[in-house]
Amino acid sequence: MIVKDLIKGDSAIALLQLKENELSLVQKKVISKDSIISIFKLKETNYLSQVNAERQKIEGWQQSYGLLQKENKKLKVKYRFTKMLSYAIIGGLGYLYITK
Repeated sequence: MIVKDLIKGDSAIALLQLKENELSLVQKKVISKDSIISIFKLKETNYLSQVNAERQKIEGWQQSYGLLQKENKKLKVKYRFTKMLSYAIIGGLGYLYITK
């Protein structure tokens, strides 16, 4: 009876050591997985900040493009008005030169 108890005790101790070893391996896996997760979270925040920076650049370019389009339209109107005015002045001067 005592021998059976000793054998059960020894097997329980061996089983406990195996479970402790298994537990330490699982803890190491969890730690490594947590570190991998934290690395990827940092990468995600980095990528999101890069995407936001690019969006801001694009918005800035779009605003600049819109302003340039408005300025281009103004210059076209100014050019047409100046062209028509200069033709009118040249025509008027030509008419006055011919009639005199």
